[in-house]
Formats: sequence, C-alpha cells, structure tokens
Amino acid sequence: MIRYSILLIGLVILSFPLSGQSYLPSSEIVVDSISIRGNSITDSDIILAELTFDRGDLVDSLVLEFNRKRIYSLQLFTSVEMLIFQKDSLNHLVIDVRESWYIYPIPFIDRNDKDWTKLSYGLDLKIFNFRGRNELLSAKVKLGYDPGYSLFYNIPYLFRDEKISLQTDFSYSTRKNKSDIADILYGESFKQEVFRAVVSVGKRISLFHRISVFGGFNYIETPRYIRGVNATSSNIDRYGFAGIRYNYDTRNLNIAPTDGIYFSTEYTHKGFGNSEVDYGIYSFDFREYRKISGIVHAKWRIALREAFGKSIPFYDISILGVDDRVRGHYNTKYEGNGMITTSLETYFNILEEFPLEFKLPVVPRSLTRYKINFGFQFFIDAGISRPSESGYHFNAMQKGYGFGITLAVLPYNIARAEIAFNEEGKSQIILDIGLSF
Repeated sequence: MIRYSILLIGLVILSFPLSGQSYLPSSEIVVDSISIRGNSITDSDIILAELTFDRGDLVDSLVLEFNRKRIYSLQLFTSVEMLIFQKDSLNHLVIDVRESWYIYPIPFIDRNDKDWTKLSYGLDLKIFNFRGRNELLSAKVKLGYDPGYSLFYNIPYLFRDEKISLQTDFSYSTRKNKSDIADILYGESFKQEVFRAVVSVGKRISLFHRISVFGGFNYIETPRYIRGVNATSSNIDRYGFAGIRYNYDTRNLNIAPTDGIYFSTEYTHKGFGNSEVDYGIYSFDFREYRKISGIVHAKWRIALREAFGKSIPFYDISILGVDDRVRGHYNTKYEGNGMITTSLETYFNILEEFPLEFKLPVVPRSLTRYKINFGFQFFIDAGISRPSESGYHFNAMQKGYGFGITLAVLPYNIARAEIAFNEEGKSQIILDIGLSF
C-alpha cells in the first residue's frame, strides 16, 4: 500500500509544475514524495523495489547516487537521473528514466571457453522487460563450435507481494569435451550430446538478500563408453539434480561496480533417480569493491569450486584455465576436483558514465543512447587446482600480474585488453569481453 500511495502522490505532483531547478542536497533532507517519469513500458514498482529508502526517510547526495546506480543496474534504461524539486517547503524526488530498446533479434558470435579459436555463431532472439515486468525471454540457435539451441525465461516477480521469482532454462547442444585427460583416455577428442532442463524458484528476502532452490534433469551421451568419462557404467547418463543458492549483493552498479559487496554460494546434488550417480558440487564467490580516492578504485575476489562424492565424471570436474582463469596462465589448463582463485585489482576510471548519443535514420533513439566508462587497471591473480583424491599443493599455485584498459558501453557490454605476465616474466595478450570480476 505504501508503494501505491507514493505513486499516487507522485502523479498528483507531476500534474502541476514544480518550482525552481532540480538540485542535489548538500546535507540530509527528508523525501516527502517519490514519482517516476519516462517509464512508458516499465512498471513503476520494478523501479521502486530497488530503492533503499522510502517516502519520509532522510537521504543525501551519496544515497541518491547509490540508488540511481542500482536502478541503472536493472539494464532496462539508457539513462537514470534522481531529481529533487522543492515546492511549498516539501522535497519531491522525481526518478527520470529513458528506456532502452527491449526486443533484439541478434546475430551473434560466441567464444566458447573464452577461446577465440572456438567460435559459435547463430541468432539470439531476446525480449527484455517482457510485459514491463523486467522479465527476460530468450530463444537461441547456435551453430559452429558446440552447436545447439536453448530457451530461457526469467520472471523476477511471479508473485509481487511475496517477491517470488521463477526461472526456466531448457537447452540441447553437441558439446566438445573440455578435459584433456578424458581425451587421452578416449583416444581422441570427442563430443557429447547434452540435454538439460532446469526450473528455479527464488525469494527476495530483502533488498540485498536472495535465496533460490532449483531442480532439473540431465541427459549426457558419449559416443562410446569409457570409464570415468560418464558418471555411470553406460555411455549415457540420465539423472535428476537439485540445489540451493544464496546471493548477497550491495553493489552500486552490477555491470561495472565501484562500491559494494557481492557474495554467492551454491550447492548442487546430482544423482536423483539413478543409483549409480551420487556426487555434489559446492561453490562460493566473494567480491568487494571500494573507492580509494577520486578516480582510483580497488576490488578483490576469492572463489572456490569443489566436487565431491563417488564417480565424478570428467564433464563436472574443475578446470583451472576453463571454468576460471589466472591472467598470465590464461590458457594453461589444470584439472581436478577442486579449484581456488583469487584476484586483486586497482583501476582508474578516466571516464565514468560519459553520455554518448547520436541520430541514425529509421533507428530508434533508444538504440543510439549509451553511457561510456573508460579506464585502466593493474592486477594480481593467483589460482590452484586440487587433483582428484588429493589435497591442495600450494607450491603448484599459478600466479600472474599485469595491466590493461577497459571500455564499457553501458548498459550493454564491456571489452578489455590486457598484458599479463606469469612467474617467469613471460607475457601474453588478453582480449576479453566482460569485466574480470
């Protein structure tokens, strides 16, 4: 009821002109009303659900900026502004958004395992913000390396008041084996037919906390049986799986964060309905982002993945150099049942959310509005893999360091170019898509 009252008051306020110019408060002020404009498609409560404050609360410029970036992190808008107007000694907050284009039939080229020699191509039809509820519907057809198709649907608020989400994911692919050891056992490189169906139900406990449970079915077929390649005594594995996931996320901008903490932990058990399959996979990922001074920021990360149980197949082992990487050893593969990686990075944002807008004939304006981030970074990485039936040998840890530049075209994608060095000083050039973490 409070949310709807805010919107009603906001509509009344927007029906008459506000006096004066908008301003950012130099000290704490009370927000007397909240309204939203520019959201012709997006439901207002999708935006309001990201706010850390409500009508009647105290805010300052830092709080408003943090909330502006959280709304921008929805990746539904090309621009978000938090505007404070004063009228009759009251402070009226107007959240001004400019909506993105939401339907993309996109031809694409994908790098499998982040390898430029393993390219897939095809067509991906994505409908963002379906029904104005921040729902995502995606249908993909992929050719080339690891051909296949998939259908994905995410509903953040299946039940609005309870904040229950639903996610479904169905995929089929002919997938090349990633394990070098499995290739040796098999006698040559080989591919597996993989069908996977997953349904996940989540609960947004509070603004920063989410928990979800999921379950599904795997079908994995290898051309012929080799012990250890599959989890069963057959060349075909069929089994159910289920798991639980928890996320804590206080990042101000999840696309390119400069402040906050991200933590995710997950456990999956595999083997339901098949007595030959009985193993689990546990993982966690912790990241922290901080502003040091001015344009100087720092971030660090530690992540772990562990598979344990009987008959863990090669398609579910941890591969350092595929599942996660150490820059300086970017393409060096170490296989095992466990893996730990950590990174420390200092980065300098020379441009942050620099507006870029241009006009093209016929093309909608929502497709020609962007925000540009540009900067450079210095990093140190380390990682270690745990061999099967063994502990971690930290004298075998991979280490790397280096520097690079990052260009972000928000809210869409990020590109990086880096030079990395290993312990012996040998260098490699890394061209990658997306943030390092």
